[in-house]
Amino acid sequence: MLIVAGYPRTGTSILFKCLEKSGFNGGTEDDLKGHYYKSQHIDFGDYSHQLTIFASRMGIPFPLRARDLPTPMVLQMQKIGTEMEDQGINLIKDPNGALATQAWIDAVPTFKNPEFIMIERDGLETAKSCIRLWHKLEMNKSATVRLIQHTYELHKELWEKTSRGYPKITINHAEFFDNLESVKKRVSKFIGREFDTSLIDPNKTYAASKEIY
Repeated sequence: MLIVAGYPRTGTSILFKCLEKSGFNGGTEDDLKGHYYKSQHIDFGDYSHQLTIFASRMGIPFPLRARDLPTPMVLQMQKIGTEMEDQGINLIKDPNGALATQAWIDAVPTFKNPEFIMIERDGLETAKSCIRLWHKLEMNKSATVRLIQHTYELHKELWEKTSRGYPKITINHAEFFDNLESVKKRVSKFIGREFDTSLIDPNKTYAASKEIY
């Protein structure tokens, strides 16, 4: 299983789309409808969200482990994992991944021996990009930036813990626009096939991209 790891607004969606064009199966209907697997019964991302809500209410520390979950939840995870395996899913991107991916690795054979492509971005830039996207948030802007920046750093730390010991490469968000050819070569070598970057406009500058990505 190839896991795209990173906080919102760091470039995970565009990387996911490029990997699907490169031949990976993420289970999405097309490039516009979601970026994580949707099973017949329940969305993978939605169930990860349910797991994190449960853990928060029970005071369970993150990253979440399968041993901390009730048996029915683990069985449901395994059911989703079996569906994913049957459909040949080999790529995921989960909004709650930093919190719940370790539990999936613990409980579901499909997730054993994962590989990670992690995307990093400056925490302040990430926070400002989130604010631009969620501009309708009615709260103190500077306080919101600080909160998002802090949350980003926590998620980054959790991804580091979850991915430790597994094959992994790390890409900086700026590289998509300033050094795309290098990204293409590194990712191609890591995934063992040609990495399709046709969805990324190589003529965009990183400064201009901040308003978009």
